[in-house]
Amino acid sequence: MENFSIDSDVVDTATVFEEHYHGRDQLAWMGGGAVSVGVAGQRWHMRRDHFVWVPAGMLHQMSFTEPGELISVYTDVRLRPPGARWESPCVLTADTLAVDLLWHLLAQPRGLDRRRRCLALLHDLLQEAELSHDIVALPRDPRSREVATRILENPADRRELSEWAAELGVSEKTLSRGFREAGVTFRYWRTNARLHAGAGLLVRGESVAAVAEQVGFATASGFVAAFSERFGTTPGRYARLRAQERLRSGQRR
Repeated sequence: MENFSIDSDVVDTATVFEEHYHGRDQLAWMGGGAVSVGVAGQRWHMRRDHFVWVPAGMLHQMSFTEPGELISVYTDVRLRPPGARWESPCVLTADTLAVDLLWHLLAQPRGLDRRRRCLALLHDLLQEAELSHDIVALPRDPRSREVATRILENPADRRELSEWAAELGVSEKTLSRGFREAGVTFRYWRTNARLHAGAGLLVRGESVAAVAEQVGFATASGFVAAFSERFGTTPGRYARLRAQERLRSGQRR
């Protein structure tokens, strides 16, 4: 089935896919680790709870902030699900069944009929998937983007927007507008960035208390509450589930 394929790439922080495009649509998902995707003037930081859709012919770039596994499904544009949504890059909430389908297709060679049925079901699930707005998306405004980039480098930085504005010599309103154009307030964005970083530290085996401190939460309980709301599970359970998935992934190889 030449118009549909699925690939797996083991990546680390030195891996970079410079700006390129594909002749087919790409659905990308991180089976582990974290990816930074640059496409259509936007920059998205994501991990396993999101899919990225990149239409055929769309220039994009990928780098990886944590080692892991990148899974990509490539399909002919003629197989694209119906609707205008698929004409532009977007981020979707990763459905559990859709993720299981990816692992199923990767596990071993499948017959043509099985592959077609899996692709049809995958596209059906994608049609139902919600566009995700809880990704860590960098603002387009260069001054707000500088603040965001520096927070990603040091999530524990507790400076408020007024302090960033004073350091950069711009108004607080200007910086605030840059984050709002990305769809969120500065504080919401900062919290999301901290939780994104915290998830990676948990997977590496850090304790909840240590992670909370490293990503700028005043208390471990505050981190647990925010993390549970964002990821739908506690930090401890999240770490255990990711460890189990790494083990299963290793067994599949």
